[in-house]
Amino acid sequence: MDAPQLSEVRWQTHSTRDDFDDATLGFDWVFLRNPNPLCWLLSESPGNLVLRGNEASLDDAGAPAFVGRRLRHWSSNIAALLNFEPQQDGEEAGLTVFMNENYHYDLAVTRKEGRKVIVFRRTVGSLRSESTLVCLDGPVVLKIEAQPEWFHFKLQQHPSDVLEVGSGESHLLSTEVAGGFTGVIIAMYAVCETGQGSPACFDWFEYEPLNG
Repeated sequence: MDAPQLSEVRWQTHSTRDDFDDATLGFDWVFLRNPNPLCWLLSESPGNLVLRGNEASLDDAGAPAFVGRRLRHWSSNIAALLNFEPQQDGEEAGLTVFMNENYHYDLAVTRKEGRKVIVFRRTVGSLRSESTLVCLDGPVVLKIEAQPEWFHFKLQQHPSDVLEVGSGESHLLSTEVAGGFTGVIIAMYAVCETGQGSPACFDWFEYEPLNG
């Protein structure tokens, strides 16, 4: 049948890094359940995505401060520059590899017993493991290296030093193990056990595919 010829459209190639300089987030970004729009702001600190944690955590079926991107490649490098100074125990902000509230890996800055620390946490069903190390004041780069069989978690507190802090098997976050249908999301998040937390300022987020 006769039909008009549509002109060719070339989709814009997105940069691997989002510097959060625009007034709105791009369409690649997704949220969890019914997000509170006051939990994330682009206007509070221009050039940063600011998250303010609430009582909802990644372990709840609620709506924590959570802004993420779907993991779309078998292999990729993910990183974010976080400036966060928690003022009380129970405040936390960082990156998560998230399948659902029962299956996720987290790399975050938090405060424990009055000290600012880095925490690496693996939540796999009823099993939970956690390790911590002291975090210096100032910004920190959180890194995730995604591979077909593993996620490797690293941090960079000095320009010349990258420290691997842990890893987790990728199949444990699969639909076959964890259930669900959404797939894995890599997200920036913030939590505060007592309510509205200190601002977690993400200066940039980078997602670099390593395959097609």
